[in-house]
Amino acid sequence: MAGRGFAGVGPSDAGKDRLMAEAKRCRPDLHVVRPVMPRPESAGREPCEGVSEAEGGLLVDWQSGGMCHGIPRSVERAMSEGRNLLFAGSRA
Repeated sequence: MAGRGFAGVGPSDAGKDRLMAEAKRCRPDLHVVRPVMPRPESAGREPCEGVSEAEGGLLVDWQSGGMCHGIPRSVERAMSEGRNLLFAGSRA
């Protein structure tokens, strides 16, 4: 059975990362995914993996704050293994 994806969605500083950390502590089998963005990792407040526009390969993407955010297609492997995914998303 394929895993499912769950998003923690809310405004900045609402506590999404804290809730995700607690969920991971309670459910170590969860695959917590950091969003990727087409910018250097050091260019923002929220944790992310920086990627270039050319790298692409996003399974899910959205626009927020004038930037593209996304979940890399590489998570499909974890989902095919039946692992559930958890990621922080934007209200936009």
